[in-house]
Amino acid sequence: MPREEYIADPMAVRCEAVSLINNGTIDVPKEAFNQFNGRRGQYFFENPYNHKWYSKWGIMNGLINVPPLLVEKWWNGSLPYFSPSRAIFLNFLNLILSIASAFYLCLIVSRYTRSPVVITLFVLTAFYCTYWWNYLRAQNSEIYQTLFMLAYYYHITSHFRPTTIDTSKTKWRAKKNQLLLAGIFLGILILVKPVYVILFPVALLWITFLETDRFRLFKKTPASSIGWSLFQSTKLFVIPTLFAAFIVLATNAYKFGSPFEAGFSQWGQDNKPLFSGNIFYGMYLMLFDIQGSAFLAFPILIFALFGYPRFFKTYPADACLFLTSGTILFLINAKLLNPLGLWSYGPRYMLVVLPLNSLPFFKNLELLFCYLKE
Repeated sequence: MPREEYIADPMAVRCEAVSLINNGTIDVPKEAFNQFNGRRGQYFFENPYNHKWYSKWGIMNGLINVPPLLVEKWWNGSLPYFSPSRAIFLNFLNLILSIASAFYLCLIVSRYTRSPVVITLFVLTAFYCTYWWNYLRAQNSEIYQTLFMLAYYYHITSHFRPTTIDTSKTKWRAKKNQLLLAGIFLGILILVKPVYVILFPVALLWITFLETDRFRLFKKTPASSIGWSLFQSTKLFVIPTLFAAFIVLATNAYKFGSPFEAGFSQWGQDNKPLFSGNIFYGMYLMLFDIQGSAFLAFPILIFALFGYPRFFKTYPADACLFLTSGTILFLINAKLLNPLGLWSYGPRYMLVVLPLNSLPFFKNLELLFCYLKE
């Protein structure tokens, strides 16, 4: 755990949370804004209509910081915009989020193997033998982005898991609710970082294919029945996701003056747009750069590559989902002016999908234990 509060982006987000707790509004006053030494638009966006300053990041980032700051206010009796003792409260939040992430990762890996040793080793290796553990993540948004991604993946894939034969409504609702939970967690991801909306069409196509594929053995199934089943499933996933997208547009209009203003137009490196980087150079940085290589910072990904053929053969649908999602986010981040996120080692923006993309690593662990038993 870090002994000091992580500065820059996360601190700007926490200013929004402090304003919400103390004043019931999300604009940040000048006295707080002036303590940041960044350029105009680097941390806060000036609304052109009311000339107030707002954090340029998604609204969920501020809301997630509300609970530890409420505890701080209760403990200290006041809540300033900046406090030297804030790190301890943020570190407790990080512990809770880390435990939740480990829990979901255990649930996911236990779906593919029954060995408690393999499950434990995979989770510990993912956390502590990669850049996931780095203390810079403790107060940054990557820790809860990764949690929400793991939860989204677990619930969306749980919908298509075989269950015991039971025609009761309770079982049907429990299975259908997995897609509802998946939609909720994807919606939360979008509220943290709107770029994750790109995962929505990927998930929708994936659900549509698997839902219709279930009827391939029943050649005489009417098209209307297939369509109704698909509608019943997808609506539970679509509704919370579209609701999150609506909230993003509404908060953009409130904070930035337009629903289609993302908050980044007032600042850019060298006065260039956010997504104007060289995609090939960005790919090189995230794959082969000494500081930014995913293979060096998340080394179990290297060993996972050798497990991909067997994983694809056994779980083709799951592999297609996390590999497609990871590839799309990889290409988007490669186009950024700052593809690595910097201020740390490893491709910071890719941490959210690397644990999922490294899932085939457990296949290598199983082979290792089989070899040791022999």
